[in-house]
Amino acid sequence: MRRLLVTVGVLVAFLLLYLVLDVVAKGFVEGRVEDEFVNGDRVDVEDATFVIDSFPFLGRLGAYGEVSASLELQGVRERGVTVDQFRLEVDGLVFDRVSAFNGQVEVTDIDEATTSISLSESTIAALVGVSVDIAADGTVTAGGVTVQATMTGDDLVLEGGGTGPVVVPLRLGRFVPCAPTVEVADQLVTLTCVTDTLPPLVNRVIGDARARARG
Repeated sequence: MRRLLVTVGVLVAFLLLYLVLDVVAKGFVEGRVEDEFVNGDRVDVEDATFVIDSFPFLGRLGAYGEVSASLELQGVRERGVTVDQFRLEVDGLVFDRVSAFNGQVEVTDIDEATTSISLSESTIAALVGVSVDIAADGTVTAGGVTVQATMTGDDLVLEGGGTGPVVVPLRLGRFVPCAPTVEVADQLVTLTCVTDTLPPLVNRVIGDARARARG
């Protein structure tokens, strides 16, 4: 009986040690990605949050070589356009494990990603030069006129009320590299799409080095 208790105690100790190492390793990689976005020189953002959703992290990485994760960027400034929030949710995220634990996270492949950007009233107003209001029910007014928000190519177009279209030039492909859906709610216009590649904005920071060089 005593030997059994000792064996169980050793196993519990190893399990606890593994869990601690798993949390530390996961936190290290998350921190490295956040640091590369906030303190690196490839993008201009106010804040970044990177969360690995897979558990256990080390076990998942060792068995399948991939994890699920989400990235949220606040206050992205890109070539004259400010995006209030950028969000990326990735399944099947594969990265170079050796490089990651040496301090440089490099994504080499993904299965699928849902990417979105959100624009506030003030951001849209600054781009189009007229006041913009987004009501709780999703109604949008531009310059006091009720309008509809739609996409035309890479531009967000506000049109309605018998007035000409108001165009918001987004150069969307850097953030959302596929045809997006438009949702208007909570004082935000949110553009979302599903893709199998990293958006250029993200690839520039944590994508494969060869892909970054080509971009």
